[in-house]
Amino acid sequence: MPVDPMESGARAKGAPGAFLRNACRLLGALLALVGLILLLGGAWLVLLGGTPYYLLSGAALTLSGGFLMRAKVIAFWIFAAAYAGTIVWALAEAGLNFWPQLPRLGPFLVMGVIMAWLWGRLVPSKRRAGRAAVALQLLIIVAGIAAMFLPHGVIHGADTRADGVEAVNNPAWQWRSYGGDAGAGHFAPFAQINRDNVSQLKQAWIFRTGEVNDSPDMQATPIQVGSNLYFCTAHNRIFAVDADTGRRVWSFDPKVSANGTWNRCRGVAFHEVSAPATGKIAGDCTQRILATTIDARLIALDATNGQPCLGFGRNGQVDLTVGLGTMKPGWYYPTSAPLVARGRVIVGGWVSDNQSADEPGGVVRAFDAVTGRLVWAWDAGREGGQPQPGVAQDQSVKFARSTPNFWGTATFDDRLGLVYVPTGNGTSDHWGGMRSPETDRYSTSVIAINVETGRLAWHYQTVHHDLWDWDLSAPPSFVDMPDGRGGTIPALVQVGKAGQIYVLDRRNGRPVTPVAERPVPQTAAPGDHLSPTQPYSVGMPQLIPQRLTERDMWGLTFFDQLACRIAYRKLHYLGQYTPPAESDTLIWPGYLGGMNWGGVAIDPARKLLMVNDIRLSTIVRLVPRKDVEGKVQANFSHAGYELHPVKGAPFGVELKSFLSLLGLPCEQPPWGKITAIDLQSRRVRWQVPAGTGLEQTFNLVGVELPVKLGMPSISSTMMTASGLAFYAGANDPFLRAWDSASGRELWKARLPAGSQATPMSYLSPRTGRQYVVVAAGGTPYSKRVGDYVVAYALP
Repeated sequence: MPVDPMESGARAKGAPGAFLRNACRLLGALLALVGLILLLGGAWLVLLGGTPYYLLSGAALTLSGGFLMRAKVIAFWIFAAAYAGTIVWALAEAGLNFWPQLPRLGPFLVMGVIMAWLWGRLVPSKRRAGRAAVALQLLIIVAGIAAMFLPHGVIHGADTRADGVEAVNNPAWQWRSYGGDAGAGHFAPFAQINRDNVSQLKQAWIFRTGEVNDSPDMQATPIQVGSNLYFCTAHNRIFAVDADTGRRVWSFDPKVSANGTWNRCRGVAFHEVSAPATGKIAGDCTQRILATTIDARLIALDATNGQPCLGFGRNGQVDLTVGLGTMKPGWYYPTSAPLVARGRVIVGGWVSDNQSADEPGGVVRAFDAVTGRLVWAWDAGREGGQPQPGVAQDQSVKFARSTPNFWGTATFDDRLGLVYVPTGNGTSDHWGGMRSPETDRYSTSVIAINVETGRLAWHYQTVHHDLWDWDLSAPPSFVDMPDGRGGTIPALVQVGKAGQIYVLDRRNGRPVTPVAERPVPQTAAPGDHLSPTQPYSVGMPQLIPQRLTERDMWGLTFFDQLACRIAYRKLHYLGQYTPPAESDTLIWPGYLGGMNWGGVAIDPARKLLMVNDIRLSTIVRLVPRKDVEGKVQANFSHAGYELHPVKGAPFGVELKSFLSLLGLPCEQPPWGKITAIDLQSRRVRWQVPAGTGLEQTFNLVGVELPVKLGMPSISSTMMTASGLAFYAGANDPFLRAWDSASGRELWKARLPAGSQATPMSYLSPRTGRQYVVVAAGGTPYSKRVGDYVVAYALP
């Protein structure tokens, strides 16, 4: 009868020596410890209704470790059975998807190498088989490491040369608005830089603003007027630089009072005064730059020299806090570029989330671009959203409180005379029992306003009674859609944090693509109410899975994946639109989105839409008032998922990210993708993960390797007439160019810091040279910050 190599009295030839006996004891103890952790955690998960896999595999590994400590050959058979079961389970749960398999199979591959080596040493007849098993698993590990640097979950597009669109230059066109033009298509009608030569792009110039902040706050997209570019910094310093050299022409510092919350400036606007103009114009100021500040001012500057236009408001500026009532510093201020439409400057402002049930309102205001006089104000709190009459800027103006804010950028159709405004939700963001009917009616909506009168033309709501902070912050972008009868429909595309893509008729707000009202969970918090249905844009691709499941939980190892699964099972979660509760509630996608303020890019000739998304969730908890009082109450900050007071409401709000024990997202990668959608077929043309982990740091884990995880991203792509798409907002320090038809990456350049800004492009009126420009100030997950504006061109 065969005996185990370490049976008492066994000293046959081939019996293990002291080193091997000690190795078995040590590795067996470690294996048993691993198994015991999985066993206990797995038992907890089963009690919560989760998969029994971890309980079973933990029991097997514990048993295998116990036998291995005694050098029993049965240890290897038990381990092999657990290994085989894991492979079957992993394939059943995640198929052949690479990143989901990493924590499922990776640990067993590592343990398998060690066990195969021990097997060959303890059982001499199996030494050759053990070596083969070691070699095979090492090859798989090496291949897996190499695969980390390849994109996964890619949908490839068609051949790049067969799109049938002639690429032409439009040398008269200038990037005069934040989104390129008033329709925010983020599209440049130029073809000098094309698919054949984009690989030759070189840095043409680099400009430094001198403003390097502790946090990566630079998000501006420059505009181009003639031979100058104009842009702003996070603290609202405004620069004019030469479009060919990057040399500073002028700068203006408004000396803002930093609000300590969101220091942002995403862009400025331009207005050319028609002659003869009414109102006093100090100096020339016939061409003027209009900008808002984080201490809530609207400023007009002479575009030629940067001096204030003294005839605008009071000495060149308008106080945007007038009429908003009582507020604390940082409760209201604009962060996005204003819109100029028919001589009016349309502005909104960001209202601090979850601070009080009585906060400044989100009024939409139009000011005369020459005089600064208030022309109209669309106030959602007034009955029917009727406009506030045009009045002088004085303290007699009173706007409704706590109405939906408008903190993105509006767009404008001059033919229809309509301004399109994306709105957020009303306060409080996660409990709506105190909201007015008007606030509920116009929150998280596209609002169409007559540019001349300020009267409401139509509105379309994308989230009813929004309790998830799924603001519409992206600009409504224009595209003409085929009407099926040989004509076109003037449409807009609106994306939002809920992850839906709506296509609406610009004339009347009716959906151009089908939208279905579907039932949603109905577990309202005390004192609140819910909408029985929510609008799903079923006629457009659903890019983000509508439900997060236990199978979607992730980690670098099976330990943190198990912990995320346990955490998931403990959360209050009934699917998308689960209402916040007094226990931890999962919001998927989280309040970052979905799709954030960057919005979409549209190639009007190819009818191609590009959008980038965020695939991260948020955990919210309603905290009863008695438990809020006396505790530290945080102002909202980018990293501060803390307790927010919501004074005057029965609940405060606690917010946090859904993170693993190592500080990584519990959701499996990719955490962000870039997708191209054919607007004629309404199908995905191609899709790639957005960026790599290079220079990224997540709490306890610094990735800092170019592994193609797919990173969350908030800015937009920029497309050109030559069939290129440029993007820099994937959190790693690169500006990339893709073939817009196929999704093939054609070029990338390393930036001096990561970017959160949307690129832009222009043709120099002096040299005819095409440039691609992007601001690079750092990203939330990187330690590197900067103050750069970088231009690229062909040699």
